[in-house]
Amino acid sequence: MDDRGGTKKTLTPALYRAVVDEAHKLNVPVGVHNVTLANAMELMRAGVEGWLHVPVRGGEAADGELIDIVKNRIARNDRPNIWMTPSLITAWMNTQGGAARPEWLDDPLLHAAYSSHDIEQHWGDPLKKMTSAEVAAARTSFEEDARNAMRLREAGIKVVNGTDTGQTRFWIGFFNHLDLESLVAMGMTPSEAIVAATRDSAIVAQIDTGLIAAGKSADFIVLDANPLEKISNTRKINAVYLRGAAVDRAALRAKWQARMKTVSQTH
Repeated sequence: MDDRGGTKKTLTPALYRAVVDEAHKLNVPVGVHNVTLANAMELMRAGVEGWLHVPVRGGEAADGELIDIVKNRIARNDRPNIWMTPSLITAWMNTQGGAARPEWLDDPLLHAAYSSHDIEQHWGDPLKKMTSAEVAAARTSFEEDARNAMRLREAGIKVVNGTDTGQTRFWIGFFNHLDLESLVAMGMTPSEAIVAATRDSAIVAQIDTGLIAAGKSADFIVLDANPLEKISNTRKINAVYLRGAAVDRAALRAKWQARMKTVSQTH
């Protein structure tokens, strides 16, 4: 339901309601990529469960009518498990543009998986070249969307972890950590951000992980610093376990570094 600034056609109400109705007959939840307040209200009334990303963006505000629709659905137990992946990570990263270099650009965890050339090409140089006006605009956009997200969260919409990782400059793995930082910058506590990214995300995704509990998949990380004191400490990783087995991080790092070297020599 995103017209990409007026350049694309969106689904008509008749079409998206047909999609929602058919999905719900099969007990399949429906997620939507939406921008406007008007569409958010109609999609909420139609029974959509998930939003990628904040349901109201682009300078509009989540108003009292939308808040009431959310609260009413939850009160009536009408598909009350409503969620959103705010994904304000890009706007949050852009607030760090200008002369001062963000510390995460030099994080060893990032450089273990991605080449210095790509890091500078996709993020270091573009952030450095941002003007003060561009940084201010990014800050305004982030703050507006963050207010909407927090207001909708207060009404009952769950926040879960989700980014645009996997495409172009949005990198798998490391950006999930930065997304946690953007959630805290948005107004959540470190503890709330961690719960959103683990337990709540697993519930929404319907996967058997996200908690340290009997019967759950033993997927967890061991840290060298407390993320409740500073959320960026999630990047200070000592060990990673998947399904109870330790991941050989040194072997992965060596593999990635060798690939970077090969690519660099090729080009």
